[in-house]
Parts: sequence; C-alpha cells; structure tokens
Amino acid sequence: MMRRCAWPIVLVCATFVAAAEEITLSDGEVLHEARVLRHDGESATISHSTGVQQIPYTRLSPELQLRLHLRPEDVEARREKARLAEKRRAEARAKREAEQRAALEASGRLPRYMAGADVAALYAAWGTLPAPTAEFLAAEWNRREALRCGLPLEAQRFREDAAVLSKRAEEQRAEEQALRRRLEEAEAQLRRAQQEAQEAQARVRKLEQQNAELAQKAATSQGGNTTVVISEPRYVPVYRPAPVVLPPVPQPQPRPVIPPPVRPGGHGAPAVQRVIRR
Repeated sequence: MMRRCAWPIVLVCATFVAAAEEITLSDGEVLHEARVLRHDGESATISHSTGVQQIPYTRLSPELQLRLHLRPEDVEARREKARLAEKRRAEARAKREAEQRAALEASGRLPRYMAGADVAALYAAWGTLPAPTAEFLAAEWNRREALRCGLPLEAQRFREDAAVLSKRAEEQRAEEQALRRRLEEAEAQLRRAQQEAQEAQARVRKLEQQNAELAQKAATSQGGNTTVVISEPRYVPVYRPAPVVLPPVPQPQPRPVIPPPVRPGGHGAPAVQRVIRR
C-alpha cells in the first residue's frame, strides 16, 4: 500500500520541479535559468537568475504560449466565458431582485427612499443644508433601505451615487471653508481699520482739547472774557518795502596849515630868504 501511494506523490512533485532553461521573450529579453512557477489566465510567474517576475501573455513566445495555454485566442475565450458567466449572474440577481420587489409590493413593505429635498426639509429645523450634502445623505439612506429590503442591485447603484455625491460635497465644503477664511480675513481688516479710525478720532479730540486750552490761555492773558477760536491757519500776505539807498556823505577836507609870520631881526628868527621874482 505504501509503495502504491508513493508513485503519485513523486509524479506530482515532478510537475512542479521543472528543468531550468533559457526563455526568450517576444521583445528579445532572455531569461537565464528560468523556471515557470505558475500561470493564471493571462500571465505566467517565472523565476530566473535575477529574481521572480510576472510576465503577461503578450510577452511570451508563441511556443511558451502554446505550452501554457496562454495563446491570444485562449485568453480571449476565457475572457468571453467570464463575461458570459458574469452576465448570467447579473441576470440571476436581477431576477431575484424583481421577485423580491414583487413580494415587497404584495406585502406593502417597499423601501422608503428619500430625495435630497426631503433630507433638506427635515434639516430645515436646525438650519440650511447644502444641496450636495443633502443628496449624499439621501443616497446613503436609500442604500441602507435597499439592503434592508434585500435589493442588492439597487443598493449598489445608490452606493455609486453616494460616492460621486460625496466627492461633490467635499469640493463644496472646501469652497465654503475658503470663503469662510476670506471672510474672516476681511473682518479682521475691517476691525483693524475701525481701530485705526478710533485712534485717529482720539487724536482729533486731543488736538481739539489742546486748541481749547490755548484759546482759554490767550483770552486770560488779554484780561477779557473774549473766547478766541483758533481755526485753520490763514496765510496773511507780507508786504516788504523797497530798500532805501542813501547817497554817500562827503567827508570834511583837512584845513591847510599856515606857518606863523616871521619878523626880521628878531631873536632866534630864521634868516629871511630873499625871494627873487623874475
């Protein structure tokens, strides 16, 4: 008994341990020491000298495609078979769903679907709900209702609608947040402008108070009770007369020195010079 059971085990192991070979792909790449580990409907997993690689059937050589049943016609036949099987399953699900809906209609327990307007109307007591958000909530409610009533196809349709509406609601929420940030920035700028205006008004009141104090001081210094109001400055023209040019003052000439008369023969008198007239 043990000998008879050992032969199949050895044969099965031999199918997985294949001899290493060189595999040339359709694009010219050569895989050294290659072994085919496994293959599915459209690719083959091959180990070679540099690692393990999953190669689609389009890169395999015609000989390897034939050996692994991965020729284009084989792959297309399997795809068509899968499509037909999926079609039959979809038809069976639709038939079961139609029967389920007929049974629900007969028992009066149809799913209670809602629209976005219904959700918005329910939310109106608390505030305003954006339309994409209301539509998303309605689709999510309808999906759960379909599942509760045993209608998976309708639930799948509502799930797809909810995915699209969720993305739209996120985009609108992002736009609202951006608008809210811009509004907050505008309000902050308005508050800063109002504060600056208040500071300017405070400075104006201070200047007016100083003006009143100066006017009071001026009225007190004049000894009267007249109120002096200092208004905005007025420019008074100033007339300057033409410069007066004075003539030069004549300077007095020095008087000539006249020597005293000299008497002849006097003591100590100088000699009289004889004046010869011609």
